[in-house]
Amino acid sequence: YFQAGSQDQSAGNLQINLKQILPPANDNFGDAETLSVLPTTVTLDISGAGIESGEPSGCNSMERTAWYSITPTESTNISIDTYGSANFTNVHVYQSNGLGISDLQLLGCASWGGSFGFTAQPGQTYYLQAGGGPGENQFNVKRTFPPANDNFADAETIGSIPFTGTAD
Repeated sequence: YFQAGSQDQSAGNLQINLKQILPPANDNFGDAETLSVLPTTVTLDISGAGIESGEPSGCNSMERTAWYSITPTESTNISIDTYGSANFTNVHVYQSNGLGISDLQLLGCASWGGSFGFTAQPGQTYYLQAGGGPGENQFNVKRTFPPANDNFADAETIGSIPFTGTAD
């Protein structure tokens, strides 16, 4: 039932607009969307999403979430960030240690304007729990690579001083 009226008791036409807001297909952990191509930018409207029973809260509690999974075929460094999102967006990263939502181990989080990186092992499934405010949220997932001088054997030679070096 809906009751509609005027606050100031004035006469005139009253217009009511109703819109059904559906949850995303990957609202629940069991329906996680697989991310198989990296890099990728995910944009999602989670206005209709919710929290399912037993859903972990990660680093920050969220009122609505959607789920994604990544299962790499080789050892790789993965970086997740929320750069470019207009809403307050969080992405919690979990390692799967079983088959269900209760078997998740929190690895870390990327909050609005921040990033989180981890080394993913081949054949291991990782779950991303993305959420935030109602409306459109965005996060980015990419592989990252170590600098050329990451190992001792590949140390960069400093030819003269002063020296300035940069590495990502």
